[in-house]
Amino acid sequence: MFARVLLLFTLAVAQLVGLLLFAKGFFPGKVVLKGNGEFYHDSAPFEQQYDRLVLMVVDAMRSDFMFSTESRMSFVHELINKGEALGFTAYSNPPTVTLPRLKGITTGATPNFLDAILNIAEEDTSSTLGDQDSWVKELFMKGFKINMFGDDTWLKLFPSYFSKTDGTSSFYVADFTEVDLNVTRNLQYEIDHKNEWDAMILHYLGLDHIGHKGGPTSPHMAKKQGEMDDIVKKLYNEIVKKDPRTLLIVMGDHGMNDIGNHGGSSAGETSAAMLFVSQKLGKVRQIQDLAPLSVDEDFSYFKRIQQIDLVPTLAALFDFPIPKNNLGVFIEDFLPLFKKDRSLNVLLQNAYQMRVLLERGGIDLEKGDSALSKAWLEASTTKTSSSIYEFLKEAQDELAGASSNYNYNDIYLGLALFAMAAVVHLVQYVVLFSANKITGFVYLIGFVLYAASFFGSSLIEEEHQVWWWLAISSCAILFGLQIRSGTKGSVFTSLLVLFLARLLRGWNNSGQKFNLTTNVKIGSIIDGEKSLGLGMTLFTCYLFSSAVTKMSRAQEVVELVSFLSSFLLGSIAASIKILTNYEDLEETPKFLRPLVIWIMDNLDTVSPRACLVPMFQLFYMTLGCVLAARLMIHRVWPERFAGSFFSDLLHTVTILLIVQASQRNVPLFVILLLLRWAVGTSISRATSGLSAISNITVFSIILQHLSFFSSGSTNSLSTVDLTNSFNGVSDYGLISVGVLTYISNFGGPLFVILSSLVLLYEYRHKDVSDKFDVFYRKSVIQFTFYSIAGIFLMVACYSLRFHLFIWTVFSPKVLYFLSWFATNVVVDFVLGLVLVALW
Repeated sequence: MFARVLLLFTLAVAQLVGLLLFAKGFFPGKVVLKGNGEFYHDSAPFEQQYDRLVLMVVDAMRSDFMFSTESRMSFVHELINKGEALGFTAYSNPPTVTLPRLKGITTGATPNFLDAILNIAEEDTSSTLGDQDSWVKELFMKGFKINMFGDDTWLKLFPSYFSKTDGTSSFYVADFTEVDLNVTRNLQYEIDHKNEWDAMILHYLGLDHIGHKGGPTSPHMAKKQGEMDDIVKKLYNEIVKKDPRTLLIVMGDHGMNDIGNHGGSSAGETSAAMLFVSQKLGKVRQIQDLAPLSVDEDFSYFKRIQQIDLVPTLAALFDFPIPKNNLGVFIEDFLPLFKKDRSLNVLLQNAYQMRVLLERGGIDLEKGDSALSKAWLEASTTKTSSSIYEFLKEAQDELAGASSNYNYNDIYLGLALFAMAAVVHLVQYVVLFSANKITGFVYLIGFVLYAASFFGSSLIEEEHQVWWWLAISSCAILFGLQIRSGTKGSVFTSLLVLFLARLLRGWNNSGQKFNLTTNVKIGSIIDGEKSLGLGMTLFTCYLFSSAVTKMSRAQEVVELVSFLSSFLLGSIAASIKILTNYEDLEETPKFLRPLVIWIMDNLDTVSPRACLVPMFQLFYMTLGCVLAARLMIHRVWPERFAGSFFSDLLHTVTILLIVQASQRNVPLFVILLLLRWAVGTSISRATSGLSAISNITVFSIILQHLSFFSSGSTNSLSTVDLTNSFNGVSDYGLISVGVLTYISNFGGPLFVILSSLVLLYEYRHKDVSDKFDVFYRKSVIQFTFYSIAGIFLMVACYSLRFHLFIWTVFSPKVLYFLSWFATNVVVDFVLGLVLVALW
């Protein structure tokens, strides 16, 4: 048996390496042209309009936050209506996370999907733009002194171009105020010493954090918009108004969706605000509607531009060469700023720069009769602004849609390695079900049907529907088995499973193809009733902390200690949830407020937020002690607790999952607990032997995925929950933050994985003659499922690599599948094997 388990582990490692190789080839580093931009035709054609730049980036500033009637940025509206500001809705290319968006708005290039992964790695240095051409580099080479305050992603991108910096971590999403005060505290000095800098970058993070924590309709949002409006007013009155040669740009790096997250390609995520403020804009003012504008469901306010159009526009306004890899087009509204004989040269410089990129990409504009070649011929001969703009738009579309530089060797090698291991798994599966071919064939058909869905972009976006269908089908099969076996209570347990599964599915909105705020779900009701949500959270904490093993009188002292330690752990968890609720200005019941004050007094702090880090650290230490004590107790008296070993561990670990879950999702663990009992009872009554093992394993796979999507997660990066990623973390660490982020987003699946061990070993512990044989059979079924799914996904991504949605739908699915497979290997197999060995 040891040899068979070792073979499974070897195959799992081989498949994990294969997946990583495939991902390495599928997400290669973007190839960029070396060197700096240059002026064409041997002379600088630009007429410098400004000497000073202030760039104010408000993270996640969606267009409606600045321009709609629901916006609280009244001073911005006043500037627009006076003609001293031009507003735009700027399209932000996916993935809509900060790192790739900053790369886009500084280089003018389209983002690399790999940057979405590097975005969370604050310690990573591979994404630097130190040697790549950008307007930051061009201004530095022009002699500009550039100061930067705010999101330290800028420091990672540009490690050597800033004269003065004050960086702030962007991932402490529970912080709405200090993260912005750290930026604003530098303003007055910089205003008083304008002679010490030529360009200043301010990157505010609070609005983005509010979105992650409470969504775009959070009660904190209006106040934060007003705060940002006051900053714009201060910059205008004390810098722009006193110097007509100063340009102030206020913009979002991306927007947010209806639940406050970003990373995907929805209209809200890709529609960022962009505002240019200057005294000189009066003479270029186009006919615009008066601000604020009526709310637009498509987030289109004023003129729509590409966000990367900022790059060539800045190049012309500040008289430096357009960065070499730019795909942006000069914003037409600024042409009137230039003298008539210079405005055409502005566009020609942009056209020649684009032509170089096209030629390096193998496109000969002098040959062929494509629309692009015809547009170039027209632009180069007539040299009118309309013909040049037509060519620029054609070139932008061509270059932005160009295929990635896939590394096919890595793709083929990764797929081959994964497939070879998958064949061995399939052979093991066939041998396992040799005596029960019908059951094995039915499950195999289900695995293939699920995997085949990867060839449809809509099925990936709405994968929760696939798992709901599989869940209902499995419930129907289980119901039939119970009826056939003639077991008592089969109707009740089957109806209970159906009811609980429906409750699970109706908890949150999932999927990516509808407005997340128009469908009222149970979770949204809890969000609206904060006291109810807190009450359900406290009930869930104490439910799991009080579920301790009942022992004989000989060990009643041990029972008391076990109960008290679990109760203490649950109390700390409950206190953390109360503090978080209080800190977020939610409706904390009055009778709980003295507890908050008592904790603050004992920790000698002045705010609930200051209590959270020491409280979390206390929780983690207590959790470690309780887990160690539980393991020791069960090792000392193994014969007494064979039927409760996994349950005790599950109940203890669930308290950690509760702490890392959002308040609206905490009650899901009660539903999953009831589902574990109902499913376990049903399967134990209706089946035995291999049939019971296979049924439990397949139900575990289904419930893992159903619980994941029922928590509000999707196959989009925009639903990754970062709100609990820094619980108890005082200094950023990639591993600690990564683990906490993983637990926050995979809490439901982790609960189900541990529950499957409860069902396999505790519900049927009297029938388990060889615990490793049970584990081996379970693992063969799981690895067969992931092997089939992995092969189909890799083949789908390869064959559809030129698909319109390859970066917005299929690529994120690859990352999610990597997470699922790693969960299966590390948690379900390796950790599960360790626990089974200790049982």
